[in-house]
Amino acid sequence: MIGLDQALACYAQTLQALPAETAALDGSVGRVLAEPLRAPVDLPRFDQSAMDGYALAAADTRGASGEQPAALQLVGESAAGIAPLAAVAVATGQCWRISTGARLPPGTDAVVAQERVRREADRIWLSQPVNRGRNVRHQGEECRAGDPLAAAGSRLSPGLIAALALAGHAQARLYRRPRVAVLITGNEVMQAGAALPAGATADANGPLIRAWLQARGLPLASLRHLPDERASIEAALGEAFAQADVVVSTGGASVGDHDHLPAASRALGGERVFWQVAQKPGKPLLYALHQGRPLLAFPGNPAAVLVGLSLHLASVLAVLEGAREPGLSWREGRLVQPVAGDGERARLLRARREDRADGTRLQVLAHQESHMLSNLAAADSLVWLPPRAGDYGPGDTLRWLALDR
Repeated sequence: MIGLDQALACYAQTLQALPAETAALDGSVGRVLAEPLRAPVDLPRFDQSAMDGYALAAADTRGASGEQPAALQLVGESAAGIAPLAAVAVATGQCWRISTGARLPPGTDAVVAQERVRREADRIWLSQPVNRGRNVRHQGEECRAGDPLAAAGSRLSPGLIAALALAGHAQARLYRRPRVAVLITGNEVMQAGAALPAGATADANGPLIRAWLQARGLPLASLRHLPDERASIEAALGEAFAQADVVVSTGGASVGDHDHLPAASRALGGERVFWQVAQKPGKPLLYALHQGRPLLAFPGNPAAVLVGLSLHLASVLAVLEGAREPGLSWREGRLVQPVAGDGERARLLRARREDRADGTRLQVLAHQESHMLSNLAAADSLVWLPPRAGDYGPGDTLRWLALDR
């Protein structure tokens, strides 16, 4: 049996990112850059107005006051998207009407907001001076052409996509999205909504895994329900690897008479990396490589599958996706009640967190057995309790991981 820390570290040691491809940034949120991107142009590309108003030379407003306002003649207009005539420079004592984002006309170096002037026909009056550079977005003030915008391994967020688009990038080299195939095993497992005969149970794992992948924008290559038959499982496992980069299975991963996943993987040439992790729930977890492609065989209890997805599959996918920092985003919080420890295994408990000024508080929920999922309606966190023979007490600091809601 391998420790949880060791198990999570194995994935980065045994896997590598999938091949890269050139793809449009639009529609690629969540994907990872395979190459760094730099600004092809200055941002902003030219000196421009930060608001609607009047572009002028600051020197023309020197000494302006309520008693002696500066008077300027309005001689033109600069609208966003329309460049002012390069040959027409604004002369002393003149100004241009300008809109937000419009290029500053030659001869101007400041913008005064329209509500700060008095206008009559083609003249404006200012009762106070305007400083040079006021309300001006200067060319290159955000970045210069050639400056780095995003490093290789950066995950595309909506904000990063917007920043890259503004710089003129429409596509990039991105790591390919992993394709995931899912096998749900168990004679007793029936698809949700079906009439259940005596001894049967509705499948929660298939919907859980499908929804978990959908939340990450990942394609589901296939999802199959299988009986506890060695031949059927072996054939389905081979077919799954023919169409997917990762295979996830539920059920049949332990040591019982009907647990066929370990033997089926071995028969297909799977190289076992570890089997059984010192965690609760989810101890009988198999991680094997089939010609470099990972198999994660989880036990069948839904809570164990949730832990397997949140910790193990998330770690595997981060490596395959090429993330610069593939580790999980653990944070710290304090327990609000006593919780029993386990002397041999790490406990992973569903909890509700409360963020306060003095830190995050973690309320471990009831119904933590591995076959129970009813508390997921309230749970927003998974709390990691390292192995301990005694209890954890209120105020103890522990790591937690956010759950998808």
